[in-house]
Amino acid sequence: MDRVWIELELGSITEMEKRVESANKMMRKLNVDYDLFWVNERKGVREYCVNLVSNNGPYESLEDNGHWFQLDALSRDTPEQLAKKEGE
Repeated sequence: MDRVWIELELGSITEMEKRVESANKMMRKLNVDYDLFWVNERKGVREYCVNLVSNNGPYESLEDNGHWFQLDALSRDTPEQLAKKEGE
């Protein structure tokens, strides 16, 4: 099982939100069709969270600011890439 670790650095709420935006943009390029990362702030404590299934599904707080992802799942062709290959 091949995995890849993605970790986001802590910072101000603005910095963390920018990192989340960039990380989600990257993940969309890797065939994830929803916002995976988000920032939660409660009682003055900021933390990164990751949605496990969808934007409205279960999530996990990232105590160490990162998460392991299955490399083979992220490297699958998107539907657009598959259609392009079929048309060649």
